[in-house]
Amino acid sequence: MREQADRYAAFTQHIAEGGKVDATDWMPDEYRQVVLKTVSFQALAEVVGTVVFAEWLPQAPTIMSKLILAAKIQDEIGHGHILMRVCEDLGLSRETIIEEYLAGHRKVLAFFQYHIEDWHHFAINCLMGTCAALIQFQSLSRGSYLPYNRALRKIMKEESFHYHRALDLVRTYVERGTDEQRQMIQEGLNLWWYRNLSYFGPSDRSRPQSPSMLWRIKVDLNDELRQQWLDRIVPLLTGFGLTIPDAQLRRDSETGIWLYTEPDWNEFRQVTVEGTPYSITVKQRVEQEFHKHEWVRKLGQPVGAVA
Repeated sequence: MREQADRYAAFTQHIAEGGKVDATDWMPDEYRQVVLKTVSFQALAEVVGTVVFAEWLPQAPTIMSKLILAAKIQDEIGHGHILMRVCEDLGLSRETIIEEYLAGHRKVLAFFQYHIEDWHHFAINCLMGTCAALIQFQSLSRGSYLPYNRALRKIMKEESFHYHRALDLVRTYVERGTDEQRQMIQEGLNLWWYRNLSYFGPSDRSRPQSPSMLWRIKVDLNDELRQQWLDRIVPLLTGFGLTIPDAQLRRDSETGIWLYTEPDWNEFRQVTVEGTPYSITVKQRVEQEFHKHEWVRKLGQPVGAVA
């Protein structure tokens, strides 16, 4: 018992001093569970997000748009695969992640549970959402678990491509599009602004330190990440001549902190827990494909394991 306690204390000190942990290193179960919770949450989001994006493939307006969107979808599936491999190294299978999602034991961000109504909305939402994801991934890649760091560094290279594609789409519509197209971009911004503002979650500055912060899986507070996003996205959107739908939004001249109207956190909590009619449809699609391709998973089982 004393040896175990000493090992735990040494590990805790290692983390506190900025140390890193690899998959083959000893780690306490509390640390393992926090890593799995963080990585599996993102892995599931990649899978569910792919379903959301894929439905737009037939509706993309040009051949080039279809090709680029197909590449994005392929990347997202790859991101889910990479992250699920990180989970599998710690004993959590990809099948379990999907099964728990289908059973209602795993949730995805409210952001992924709203239906995108129009291609122009798709463009502006991808711009804001990918910008938020890049900021979050850059932060998480500085955390203490090395396999997750490596996975995120690979993922961020492809997310950068997605960001610049969305940027190019929005720029095309606001600078060379018709008045109607510019209006559709503005309408998409109006609809999706607070959904993206809520991406990082409610303020955690005054809360007790979360396990993910304690173990340095997460290294920045939600408020800090949101400020970084505002630093980047506000000048970009206003530079396009778009109007951000928040009359209270401004940057304090003394502190440099963005002041804004808080999202309706009650709505986003409810959507995360209960879902929406659209997210129920998405889950049904995932379930259908999961069972449809069960035979592929069985091919990887040992001889005699398949009845």
